[in-house]
Amino acid sequence: MDIVIGLLMGFSISAVVGTGIQRTALEKQSQGEEIRLEKLRQELNSVHELELQQTIQSLKTDYLQQSEAKEIDLKQNYQSQLAKAIAAQKQEAEQAIAAQKQEAEQAIAAQKQEAEQVIAAQKQETQRKIEQLEDQHSRELETLKAKILAALELQPGDTNPIPQAIASKIEPLDGEISHYQTADLPQLLNSTYNPDPIIRQQAVLAIGNIAADKKVRIEIEQAIPILGKLSQDTEPSVRLAAVTALAKVNSQEVVTYLRRTLNDADSNVMQAASEAIAKFKRYTPKVAKPAPANAAAKSKLEA
Repeated sequence: MDIVIGLLMGFSISAVVGTGIQRTALEKQSQGEEIRLEKLRQELNSVHELELQQTIQSLKTDYLQQSEAKEIDLKQNYQSQLAKAIAAQKQEAEQAIAAQKQEAEQAIAAQKQEAEQVIAAQKQETQRKIEQLEDQHSRELETLKAKILAALELQPGDTNPIPQAIASKIEPLDGEISHYQTADLPQLLNSTYNPDPIIRQQAVLAIGNIAADKKVRIEIEQAIPILGKLSQDTEPSVRLAAVTALAKVNSQEVVTYLRRTLNDADSNVMQAASEAIAKFKRYTPKVAKPAPANAAAKSKLEA
């Protein structure tokens, strides 16, 4: 009985001891598993962290690439729209400029046409008045010529309608035409009707010398129509002398006669007329009431 009890106690003690040992072993095994699990968890965390960083880097790279592509696309769209807008504005500006240019050309053409019409009307009116003056001067010259011939008791066919006093001064070949004074104007004007072109030339040159004296104005202005008619004389020497004399007259009235000689057949006459007109470049054509031609000669003849 004691043996059995001893055996039972032995078995019980063995079981308790075995259980304790087994429990200790299990605890050690459990601790090892926990350490292994912790290591595994740490490894998994490291792998997960690495994969997460790689994923983040990949997403970042993709985002940057997509952003750059979108930025390029936006820039291209903007440049395209900007180019279209600029082209449209340029076209509108060109159309507006073309319209303004057309309007300006039309306005200029209208103004030019209006100015041409005004100039043509003025030219026609001036020509009409010039013709009236020429006709009036021609009649006055013919009347004066008739009175001169009557005063000299000569007929129109006579060849020397010059008083002896003036003939003695003109006919010599010494050419001293500077001897004549204002008082000689009536006789000089009479001599312009002489059929001898040399005498007509000398008389005209003498009148021109007198015209050079700025103090002699009224008397010379009365001689302008006669000098103007002599600028159309049949002899070039007489025409040249008449143009030269007209150039010395301080009156804008001579420009009308000078212009008629610009197309003269003689080049010397044309040149002299051109140089004379240059002195009156600011001249504006105007028609003034003509002074009685040769008033001094008329008064002397009537006396």
